[in-house]
Amino acid sequence: MKKKIISRNLATTLVAVMLVAIIVAPALASPATATRTLPESVAVGVEFDVTITPSGCGAFGQVVETLPDGFAYLSCTPSDIGVEQVGNTVKFTFLDSESFTYTVRSPIVDTNTTYTFRDGVVKDDDMNEYPIQDSDIVVTVGAAPPETYTLTMAVDGNGSTTPPVGSHTYDAGSVVNISATADS
Repeated sequence: MKKKIISRNLATTLVAVMLVAIIVAPALASPATATRTLPESVAVGVEFDVTITPSGCGAFGQVVETLPDGFAYLSCTPSDIGVEQVGNTVKFTFLDSESFTYTVRSPIVDTNTTYTFRDGVVKDDDMNEYPIQDSDIVVTVGAAPPETYTLTMAVDGNGSTTPPVGSHTYDAGSVVNISATADS
């Protein structure tokens, strides 16, 4: 009889220790990450794209980028990414670690200059911050960038346009065919 009681007490103690270990042990989650992709070099005063690919952020995430001095933030796609800009700092808010692209304009410089996109962070849905690796870009002096114009297409009501609704940039002298199709 004594042997059964000791075995039962030992089993109860082991179960209790295992439960405490499970409850107390922190969940080991992978840190959020993001990669930044941009060209190695661009000419002075041109628009170019920077692609951000986040992962491990959970259902909600943010990327905060501080643009180097002289670079100008222009736009972001897709359009459902929330964007807040204060000076050179741009905060992008997204759902489900969605990749996105933002467009910037390079500065006007007199000599070839290397700039570093640094101090970027990705935040997970608990707002934990993880650094994004620095990226260098060279702004090169050469021929002046072509003069550009922006064509903005809009629809009042339903229908479609070619080019599609939105802003489109074209070099001076370009011929652009446009059309509108009414909704039935």
